Amino acid sequence: MFNPTNLRINVNTIRSNLEAVQKAIGEDIDIMPIVKGHAYGLGFEAIVPAIAGAKIAGVATVAEAIKLKGLFGGEILLLYQPCLEDIPYICEHGFQVGVSNNFEFIKELNRQAAKPVKVHINVETGLGMLGVLLTELHEFCVEIKALENISVAGIFMHYSCTESFDPEDVEFSNKQSERFEKAIEIAENVLGEIPYKHAGCSSATFSQPQTRHKMVRIGMLLYGCYPTPWLKKYVDVKPALKFTTKIIQIVDHPSDHYIGYGRLFKTSRNTRIATISGGYADGILRSLFGKGEVVVNRQRAPIIGRICMDTAMIDITDIKGEVKYNDEVAFWDNETITINEFAKKVGTNVAECMVCIGQGLNCIVDDAV
Repeated sequence: MFNPTNLRINVNTIRSNLEAVQKAIGEDIDIMPIVKGHAYGLGFEAIVPAIAGAKIAGVATVAEAIKLKGLFGGEILLLYQPCLEDIPYICEHGFQVGVSNNFEFIKELNRQAAKPVKVHINVETGLGMLGVLLTELHEFCVEIKALENISVAGIFMHYSCTESFDPEDVEFSNKQSERFEKAIEIAENVLGEIPYKHAGCSSATFSQPQTRHKMVRIGMLLYGCYPTPWLKKYVDVKPALKFTTKIIQIVDHPSDHYIGYGRLFKTSRNTRIATISGGYADGILRSLFGKGEVVVNRQRAPIIGRICMDTAMIDITDIKGEVKYNDEVAFWDNETITINEFAKKVGTNVAECMVCIGQGLNCIVDDAV
């Protein structure tokens, strides 16, 4: 079924970005593609061909893991502490599991499992979200070692602020790295060698290279999105996404004509207005009022008036070249307008934009992006 508003995905570019990251960090380090949020909203069907060679991929929920398993041949890690209700599915499908300090879950997982389940111990080093405290890690490892159906395959952590080069943030990240190395020492003294040690996200992989070990977790860089500009000096990735829609009406309005709900915008001259498909139901949030733009004929056209649920209005008076009904326009094309600029104007980060947009739209594989 046709939808005029689409998130277009170049799978070949995603594959090339994965190769670029691999080249930058070395072939001896495995990359775990992070495809949580249903591949940041893009959908597993689109992303799997690009990550098919990976040994393991990371997701957030059992529902995501089950869907991914039907498409991906590698291992699948649940990055976050699951719920008790997830246990039968974990045992049935053989997913690897990130575990925190909830021993009720671990003991029940051990009880229900017919064979050993691989777990990754999530260590709390400063994010304050999930994880085992360092002061409790030794006892935790002693207890987990005694469970016959639990096999520790990994140990990991999450950084808090590795996108920042503010001196205080860098110092905090360094302390997190030190805590992680201490956690590895504590755990391996009890459990022996742990195969997977992973701490690095897209930014931390390069700002904290000492914690790469043999695996890093890469998300945003796969899609050609730099979570922070300084990463460009370490790795060269290309935009793999384009967010487009169609013009559904063009009308010439006189001066002093109101546009949109609430009469918040009034024309100051004879103005050519195009109405486009796509509104806040598609992730084009109303916070773009007064500052949003779209790309028309490779030029910027301002969004005017309040953004509606399914439509928005743009001023095309000054656009050079012919503009007509059914023409394609872009909310971001990563050339004239980047996704980073779009996200900044919305007031959020790139990942949230991708997830909010992708979940509600047709995601189309398009090698022309």
